[in-house]
Amino acid sequence: MICSLGIKKYGSYQDFVWRKDDDKFKFNKLNIIYGHNYSGKTTLSRIFQTLEKRKQHIDYPEGDYNFTFENGTKFNACDINDFSIDYVVRVFNTDFVKDNLGWLHNRDGSILPFAILGSENVRIRDEIESLELILRNDEAKSGYEYKKIIAEKNKINNAKDYNDFRKAFDIENKMTSFAAGIRGNQKLYGRNPYNKTHLLRDFTNAEKATQLSEVERQSKLKQLDERELANIPFNALEYNSFETIISESINLLSRTIAVTDDLNKLVIDDLIKKWIIEGIEYHEGDTSKCKFCGSPFPPSRWTQLKNHFNDESKELRKDITILNSKLVLIVQQAEKQFNPKKTDFYISNQSDYLQLYEKWDKRRDEFVKRINDLVEVLHTKETKENDILNFDFDLSILNDLLDMEKDIELLIQRNNSKTTSLKKDKALIQKEILLSDIKVFLNESNYNANTRKLAILKAEKDLSIKEFNAIETKISETKKIIEAKKAMQKDESRGADRVNSYLELYFGSNDIRLEPIEREGLIQYEIKRNEVLAHNLSDGECSLISFCYFISRIDDLFYIPKETLEDGTVVELPIPSNEKLIIYIDDPISSLDNNHVFFIFSLIEARIAKQKKLKQLFVSTHNLDFLKYLKRLSGKKEECSYLCIEKYKKGADSKSSIVPMPYHLREYVTEFNYLFQEMYNMYKPVKGDKQKRAENSYTNIYSLPNNIRKFLELYTFYRYPTNDSLMKRLEMMFDGHVPILINRIANEFSHLTFIERAWKPFDIPELDEVVNQIFDKMKEIDEKQFTALLGSCK
Repeated sequence: MICSLGIKKYGSYQDFVWRKDDDKFKFNKLNIIYGHNYSGKTTLSRIFQTLEKRKQHIDYPEGDYNFTFENGTKFNACDINDFSIDYVVRVFNTDFVKDNLGWLHNRDGSILPFAILGSENVRIRDEIESLELILRNDEAKSGYEYKKIIAEKNKINNAKDYNDFRKAFDIENKMTSFAAGIRGNQKLYGRNPYNKTHLLRDFTNAEKATQLSEVERQSKLKQLDERELANIPFNALEYNSFETIISESINLLSRTIAVTDDLNKLVIDDLIKKWIIEGIEYHEGDTSKCKFCGSPFPPSRWTQLKNHFNDESKELRKDITILNSKLVLIVQQAEKQFNPKKTDFYISNQSDYLQLYEKWDKRRDEFVKRINDLVEVLHTKETKENDILNFDFDLSILNDLLDMEKDIELLIQRNNSKTTSLKKDKALIQKEILLSDIKVFLNESNYNANTRKLAILKAEKDLSIKEFNAIETKISETKKIIEAKKAMQKDESRGADRVNSYLELYFGSNDIRLEPIEREGLIQYEIKRNEVLAHNLSDGECSLISFCYFISRIDDLFYIPKETLEDGTVVELPIPSNEKLIIYIDDPISSLDNNHVFFIFSLIEARIAKQKKLKQLFVSTHNLDFLKYLKRLSGKKEECSYLCIEKYKKGADSKSSIVPMPYHLREYVTEFNYLFQEMYNMYKPVKGDKQKRAENSYTNIYSLPNNIRKFLELYTFYRYPTNDSLMKRLEMMFDGHVPILINRIANEFSHLTFIERAWKPFDIPELDEVVNQIFDKMKEIDEKQFTALLGSCK
């Protein structure tokens, strides 16, 4: 159940905040709402209608409001699309009438399709009319049926063009003869069987194929004569090992042996240094004298030489010797790599091998040269142990050689695998020759140009057939849809029967009736008055029919429909859930007389208010007589709320607000009390500026002159019950001297005798003076009655 409503922005409602902690100000199971015309009643109903339609009203797309439900949850306007499907909301207002019963004002008296779901049927009717125009529009000479005539002509003409050109383009014999030649040369083509159909199938591939030159063709023919070759071995070089040896060699060049000062002059000369190294080896074991010159050999000098050319020096020379050997081996391995001959490869691979090998061989030569250069530098290092030597070696050459070697390896693998697939490869060669020869045939016979033209003509012929068939299909489907929609309308006459039933049962009249008629397969309903078409429905009759139609929709949510089977058994049909049904009825008695007002009340009481499963009911009105009846609706007193909608001015803007219903309206049942209260609101003392407060309540001030006149009519009639006019009774009340202001208020303001009065702002002090004059006279005539009336204005 909805407990409260806050409205930030929606039409005339701006920044409306629901009062809290006020028992008289809340939504209840039954909610009776009173408000003057244009106070904001319909706008409020449209807020509730967004819950029914689960979308914003077209006039208020930016509406901002929120509902609070009994469990404390809030629901905001921005989430309206996600409103719970557990709640069933139904709203009667001017929008409902416009959406569902727009037919009421057609001059010929006929109405649009009328059924339980009126708005849906209006849409269906519009769809049928649109579909019929799509099918055939004689005025615009358009539609599927006109398109069919054009499509049929195109189909006939295109078929003739295609057949004539195909007959003139006699390619059949050429294709048959060429296919026979292919079939007869098995060695060259390997095709048997092969006929015109096979040739036609190969045309597409032949157009994509490359036409072989004479040289290429002779090469292919040689490949057809090839025999199986032995597998070519392959051993990859260890490039990672090469990189390690090269790096070690370059690092060794930076190693040095420390030299004493007195030997520095000896070892600085490479030849002397080499001679010393060889001399130390020669004098090992006998160092008494020099074996070259015979001079004595001082022990200190021998010690000095031994200390310099020690194990470290020997180790360096040994490492140089080892690395030089490894580098020489690398050169040998590189020079021996890839010795296959051209003839070791199949013809199809020979060219690739020569190209790859040439690139690899060139890069290999560069690599070998750099290795030899490195060997020379290492030899130099043997005599320059104490020097750091530099050598720049670009290792990327190893990656290049490795990548090239992989390509050669793949080629060798492909060549070796060709041995096992030689038969298959020959078949591919035969296919290449075949497609090349077919391509020659296509070019020499100018086949492609003629075939493309023939294909275009065939495509045009086929397209025209397809378009013709598609239009026929659309015509058939459209007619089926129209018939289906017409059938749907035939099943929806129960709403009209219910309206007729309500008019007779609750309004005691069968003068107005809805009767179905069928025109071109469409069910329409005529409004008849006394069996004659009602060409000019009154607003009251429109209101009656509209509300009865709304009630017919509500009945489906309350009453279990029944159906009688062929054997006489009565079964109940399923109905929608109504456990959370919320109904909002906005001013249903527009333009109705007092008798009809009572009947509308009876219809609400019988068909809605007495339903125990109803979750919540809202009824708003501007009519005091109807308000009096609404207070009698079924329901517990504690489950009823009485509210008013007021419009007041705040600055230059006018805003609507929901407030508790005043005591006199809620507790008293006569209009007399209400009119007295409206006058008393002007009479009673207030805090602050009385005129300013009255101006802000301009809806009450606007109605006050008319309310004063109505009050005086009632008061003077019961005090002086004659058939005299109001002015004569006022003369009795005021002893023959009716105050001028009362005369003006009762005549000019209330009935606009002079139209210019409508354009002028109301004079608040003037109205205040009128009310004071009337109340002073009432106290003078009958103080007890006046006091009792004041008591009703709590």
